[in-house]
Amino acid sequence: MYTTSEYSGSAGNLAQITLDSDNVFGDDGGELQLATVTGDVAAGYRVALTVAVDTTTTPGTSGAPAGPGN
Repeated sequence: MYTTSEYSGSAGNLAQITLDSDNVFGDDGGELQLATVTGDVAAGYRVALTVAVDTTTTPGTSGAPAGPGN
């Protein structure tokens, strides 16, 4: 995909970013956001991601944001 002319600058731009410098994963280098992938094409793949849950957060409710006409 990045070899097509529409993305001619993307590969160079992406090469300058690391998980440590990215504004999404920078706080932990992606350690808590990236799954572990094992397996192969023949046997199938298995993906595991441990997710932390903050049980001290007060439960609440949410709804859809107000849109036009609401």
